[in-house]
Amino acid sequence: MYESSASSPQAVLEPLTEVEVESRKNPESLPPIAPPVEEPSYWELSRQPLPSLLFLAPLIAGLEYLKWNQAAGGESPAGFGVESWIRNLQQHIGLDLPWILPVATVSILIGWHIIGRYRTELRPRLLLGMASESLMYACLLVVIGQMQDYFFEHVVYRSPLAIEDSTGIDFQSRIVTFVGSGLYEEVLFRLSLLPIIWGILKLLTVPHRLAAGFAVILTSIAFAAAHHLTAEADPISSLTLSFRIVAGLFLSVLFLRRGFGVTAGCHSAYDVLVGVIMQSRN
Repeated sequence: MYESSASSPQAVLEPLTEVEVESRKNPESLPPIAPPVEEPSYWELSRQPLPSLLFLAPLIAGLEYLKWNQAAGGESPAGFGVESWIRNLQQHIGLDLPWILPVATVSILIGWHIIGRYRTELRPRLLLGMASESLMYACLLVVIGQMQDYFFEHVVYRSPLAIEDSTGIDFQSRIVTFVGSGLYEEVLFRLSLLPIIWGILKLLTVPHRLAAGFAVILTSIAFAAAHHLTAEADPISSLTLSFRIVAGLFLSVLFLRRGFGVTAGCHSAYDVLVGVIMQSRN
């Protein structure tokens, strides 16, 4: 005995809508399904300007506090390469802007974040990872310097390692000197000069990769040469000049691959390791 049509499954199904009928006739007419939004990885997020600013903010604040504390105590604030250059330039044009370096650093990073339309996203372990990377790359740079020093000592001639002698000044001034030079030299050469040279070369229709390569090389040479321009600079030697060019290449590539925060952290950590810790042990 057959079941009635009223009790069959087809009888209780809802009729198809026009959209469903059309989609069965032409599946391509359906709107595309948006792919799920992927969360940026640590390697992407740590290269962005806002995490770099938050990572370096304690360093900037601590550095400026130490300088203010020295000035309040009647001491002359410890100077360093970039600050000395900026101070001399301001004297020539009749300006006195002691906060120009920290303000410029914060402004550039915030402007970069806004113009680049980066997502404001932070993670608890992000800053710890950036600190670990900075220390790791700083140790690698120390190894490179020691290897180059060994080469010049045993193959060419003996010459001091490419770092200023700071044994004659107090510990706080040494920290200010080397942390400040590491941080603000990166602001000048990697964060500012490298993109400017790259942009100029791009305007001159130089291919993308070639422009990046020339920008890295020219910035590294300028970085090395700038350390020998002032009256108080250490004398030029094959070791110091060649090491600073190598260090400039290392830091420029690190900036392009890992961003500003890790690069500035690496440079400051290297200067403290060599200029404070290693010189104290010697």
